[in-house]
Amino acid sequence: MLKETIRQWIDHSYFSKLLKQKKEAVWAHVYHDSIRDKPWLTNANFNVGRWACNYSFLYVLNRILSDYKPTSILELGLGESSRMISLHLEHSLANATHTILESDPDWQIHFTRLVDLCDRSTIHMSEPETKTINGQKTIGFKDTAIFASQKFDLYIVDAPGGSHRFSRPDILTLLADATPKDQFIIIIDDFDRSGERETYRELRKQLSSKGIATYPEVYEGVKTVLALGTEQYKFVQSL
Repeated sequence: MLKETIRQWIDHSYFSKLLKQKKEAVWAHVYHDSIRDKPWLTNANFNVGRWACNYSFLYVLNRILSDYKPTSILELGLGESSRMISLHLEHSLANATHTILESDPDWQIHFTRLVDLCDRSTIHMSEPETKTINGQKTIGFKDTAIFASQKFDLYIVDAPGGSHRFSRPDILTLLADATPKDQFIIIIDDFDRSGERETYRELRKQLSSKGIATYPEVYEGVKTVLALGTEQYKFVQSL
């Protein structure tokens, strides 16, 4: 019985991985089709996968930047998505600003040595900090409160490193004072992990208590990304 259970688990894990890889291959084609009219993206050499964002994430991000043209962007975590946003700022979002929170100074030095970001992409270094959400310890950014009073059209949640419970909880602080008049989009990477899903459920509860309707959709490749929009951006469900 135990051997059979183990065999079934191995088979499930193997085929689950194969299915995700097949989905990722499809997303790669979909993404490349979606940028054919943007030579400044087709000529960009993104490092996709592993620690970086995957193709479903790049596709969703590019569609949101292209379709909704956010003017104020807050990104938690410096990486390939920062590069894409910066390219959009240079070529299609002339009036947009882009703030990046990053906790690892070594990564910031390494990344900026390799990538020239737009001058409207600003990196704010912030130490990681232990926080408590519903009695559970997690890790967030120390300086989140600095940005909580500002309004952003697009929030990208991809840092700091993941936690088992309430992973990457800063979005809860950033939107603690949101009202039904506020309209925004949220992208949460690594949504296949239980910690990110737990934070999302708490966020939905928080926004619902304020009368803010939200429209989520999950896009799955090798990794899973969630896009969530308020009423003005509800068609992020159909990207």
